[in-house]
Amino acid sequence: MDAVRLLSPVICENKCEWRNLQGGSASAEAADLPMRLPPNVIDSAMVSLAATIANLDLVLTVDTLAAHLAGALGIRTWVMLKYQADWR
Repeated sequence: MDAVRLLSPVICENKCEWRNLQGGSASAEAADLPMRLPPNVIDSAMVSLAATIANLDLVLTVDTLAAHLAGALGIRTWVMLKYQADWR
């Protein structure tokens, strides 16, 4: 997984507490990350996702739902895009 290799220096820092915002079967992908994550704190409901995001200092995401929800909640959000992002 190339993203894990690129992000390892950041996610392995002990200065941050990380949360997995993926739900459902996608949450299993976090098992490949080189960090310890607490149990998944959300279910598939958007209200639960919003409640989780509201308690974060920063959302780092490639997922548009999480990015838009965090922005609507006024939470600082970094969206990882390809160098050639599309118009959407």
